[in-house]
Parts: sequence; structure tokens; C-alpha cells
Amino acid sequence: MNYSGAGKSSLLNILAAVDGSNSIISGEILLNGKKQIKGYRNKVAYVQQDDSLYETLTVRECVEYSALLRLPRDTTAATKSDHVDRTLEELGITHVANNRIGSNQGNGRNFISGGERKRVSIGMELVAQASVLICDEPITGLDSYAGSQVMKVLKDLATRNRIVILSIHQPSMKSFLLLDQVILLGEGRMVYNGKPSEVGRFLSDQGFPCPELETVADHVLDVISVKGNCDVLIDAQASVAKDAKPETVDTQSTALADEKQSTTGGIFRLLNDIQILFGRTAKDIFRNKELFLLQMTFSTALALLTGGIFSGVTNDLAGFQNRMGAFYFSLSFFAFASFSSMDVFVKERHIFVRETGSKYYGAFPYFLTKMVSDLLVLRVIPVSAFAFIFYWMMGLKSEPEAFIIFWATLVLFNVCAGSISICISIVTPTVGQANLIAAVWFLIMLLFGGFLLNVDTMSEWYEWLKYASIFYYSFEILMTNELAGLVLSFDAPGYPAIPVYGEVFLETIGMNVDDQIRDLICLCGLAAGFCVLAYLLLLFRVPRSAAQHFRKMERENKRLSRNR
Repeated sequence: MNYSGAGKSSLLNILAAVDGSNSIISGEILLNGKKQIKGYRNKVAYVQQDDSLYETLTVRECVEYSALLRLPRDTTAATKSDHVDRTLEELGITHVANNRIGSNQGNGRNFISGGERKRVSIGMELVAQASVLICDEPITGLDSYAGSQVMKVLKDLATRNRIVILSIHQPSMKSFLLLDQVILLGEGRMVYNGKPSEVGRFLSDQGFPCPELETVADHVLDVISVKGNCDVLIDAQASVAKDAKPETVDTQSTALADEKQSTTGGIFRLLNDIQILFGRTAKDIFRNKELFLLQMTFSTALALLTGGIFSGVTNDLAGFQNRMGAFYFSLSFFAFASFSSMDVFVKERHIFVRETGSKYYGAFPYFLTKMVSDLLVLRVIPVSAFAFIFYWMMGLKSEPEAFIIFWATLVLFNVCAGSISICISIVTPTVGQANLIAAVWFLIMLLFGGFLLNVDTMSEWYEWLKYASIFYYSFEILMTNELAGLVLSFDAPGYPAIPVYGEVFLETIGMNVDDQIRDLICLCGLAAGFCVLAYLLLLFRVPRSAAQHFRKMERENKRLSRNR
């Protein structure tokens, strides 16, 4: 317990072995007197301050997916279901098991309250059968009643052969007295370690008596917030400190769980995680289908609008101009529509960091399920609807193979644009910044696409940029696919109409039919390359493992020992 900024969250992060900062950490973390190396994350559950949950899932589904991902693979479905039911019952949230989580600000009748959200977060950690539960400010943001209910649940859990460690910013007196032992921190140092019922007498003995109309919990914060008081309390605490017998906990069942987990890992664990995450993602998309419906609506509406505008395209100069404009407009629309992909990773970033840090799954299963679902639902299906309507309304080549190339080019372009948007969303902290960076990036690529500027007339200092533009490859494929073998009429005003092969028109704008295969290969390569880049960028978001955390402490211990 302490005031804001005194270091309580940093301390819990270190104890939970999820500290991802560059701070210097020394010392040792012992469980039952034994130094921890492997399997620590399976013994210790960490409930962070922010409740990062899928809003579309129900309470039971949140806890159930945690059990499916974290319990040993050879645990039967019935056993996992029993763990889920027992966890919901222990936390007192059985009555809202089928209610959706909803947003923090949601007031819907089928959503749950803030206190229930906190208990769901606790349940997702408890269902993994962890022996130690660490909670960072579990009652912050809750009213006194909801906070008391959460504290009672934690108190009950502490009586069932579990160690419960939590930080509290400013508890009510009722919540304060529920604690078995309290550590007060001031200026990053321990100023008291003992029972909460003895805090008042300790402060009074040091010359800080509690006023009559003020609770001890409030008085503590007033005292340790004053600069200079902490030094007095630290000296007093050191003089009265007594050795306490460490509390032990039965970790035999957890050790067995660790052993089973390791023997059922590898490819089977990977496939199991992918299957579960695909199911969760599909359920989330199905229940939150507004974005997909919006994409389909705009794609269909624009296909009808542009198809009607450019319908009946002719084989003359006007037709040549209309084809160029229609193709480039289509590419531009889907490029900027790909910004919707950025919401996927920005909104779920906290969930991803929490779940990978707690060893729910690795980065690859999450990335694969998100990329496949995003590219299929938001990229392939809407662009297919657009292509089928727009192509035939405009009256382009009637050959089936020409349509297939048109459709495949739009799909590949859309996949590339979506992958680029995802890369940008992974490295930027907010959606606003991601939108700005993506808009500038696509505008630059659009400039080198071959429509606004003849790329053959550019300076050699800038000409190479066309090879980084997905517009350049896609636009050339669409134009060569449509104009190759077509005879157009050069009907400039004041001159007699002259029949000209489409290849001649293409050469005037720097395009070549023979480059079509190259363009398709490059477009496929860019799509795959941006997907790989997005995955590598996502790996940097994964919190360090517990083993890395402990090795960092060991290195600092050795450095300190050498300096002594």
C-alpha cells in the first residue's frame, strides 16, 4: 500500500516476472525458499491493473478460453469444464456467466459491472491452477461496495491454500482490515511491514497519531506522502522488525502441470493454440460484424456507382482515359480502406501483451489467426464483391481469364495494403498516429504508381521508389490485362481517327505487357514480405520470459558483488 508513484506496480511486475522496462533489477525471487528458473509463470498468476478483455465474449467464454489455452493439453474437456465452473463459483460470478463483457463505459443490460470485470480477470488467471495470485490495484476505479466484494473474494481465495499478493492505492477501512499483512512503501522504500491492525499504534509511537475523525488507511497515506517522514518510519521499522516464518504453499500439483505442459508441447501445442484462437477470433468477428458490414456496404455501393459512371467504356481516347481513371480509383479506394486493419492490433495490443506474457500462447498463433481472419473478412470478401459488380458493369474484356487476373490483382493489392497498415499499427502507439503515417505512406506510393506521373520521366534519384510502390505493379497489371490485344481508335479532335494497338498506348505511359508476370510475382513477394515484417515487429511486443527476467537479475547481482 502506498501513494501513486511510490513503486508498487514496479514491485509487482518484478515479483510476477513480467517487468519489461530497462530498469536495473537485483535480488532473488524465492518460492518456498527455492530459486525460480523454469515454470514460474505457471505457478504465479498476475492480474494487472487494466482489465483487457474481449468485449464480445461472455464471462464464461473468457475463463473457458484461458483454461483451453493454459491447462495441459492432455487434460480432458470435462476436467477443464469443471475448473471453469469451480472458478466462476469461487469468484461469485456464476449468475453473470452468460453475459457479455461489454466496454468499460457500457451500460447495456447484458454487460457486466466494473467489479465483475475485475473478477473475470482474476478468474482467467485462477483457472490455470496457479499457486500464487498477484493483483495490481484490484479495487481501483470501483465504488466502495464493489471494491469490498472483490476484497472478500481475494480474502476467501487466500484461505484456500493460495498466496494472494496485491497492491492498494487508497482502500476503505473495511478493505484495509481484510488484509493479513501489509507493507507500506514510501519513496520506493519499505516503511512498515506487519499486520494492518497494528499500523495505527506504530505510527502513533513515531509521533504520527491518527486524528479522531480519520481512518487509519487514510492517515497512512497522509503520513508517508510528506517528505522526511519516510526516513523516520524506516529507522523505526528496522528497530522493531522481527523475523517472520515464510508462508509456504503446496506447488506439487503445479509442478506436475508444468511437466505435462512441457511433454505435450511442440507442434501439437501450436496446432491446438491455432485452433482455439481461430474459434475465438471467429466468434469475436461474428458478434462484432459492424466493420465487415460497413466494408461490404461501401464496396458494393462504390462498385455500383463507379460501374455506372464508367459503364459502356469505348475503344477510343476517352475509353483509354476512363480505364486508367477507373483502375486507379479502385486501387486508391482499397488502399485507404485498409486503414480498418489498424484497429485490429491497436485495440487488442494490451490483450496480446497480457496473454503472451502469461504464456497463454506464442506470437505466431495469434498473428496467424489475426492475419488470416483480417485478410479474408476485410480484404478478400469485400474486394471480390466489388470486382464481380464493377468489372461487368464497366464492360471490360469478356474473357474469363482477363477477369480472373483483374480480380486476383485487386485481391493481392488489398492484401499488401492491409499488411502495410498492420505493420504501421504495430509500431505506433495510437490509431491517430497510425492513420497519419499510413496516409502519408500511401500517398507517396500513389505518386509513383504510373498514373499521376510518368515514371520513365523521373530523375534517377527518385525512379527507384516505383519498385516499392504496390500501385506501380498493380496498375500495370490492370492496364496490360485490359489493353493487350485491344485495338483503340486515336480520335483526337481535328484529326482523322487512326486505329492503334493497345500495346502502343501502354508504351506511351511506360508500361509493357511482357512485365505482367514480373509484376504478379513482385506483388506476391511484397504481400509475403510485409506479412513477415509484421510478424517480426509483433515479436518485439512480446514480454520477456520469466527465465530472461531472472537472468537479468542474476547479471545485476554479479555486477554488484564485483563492485563490493
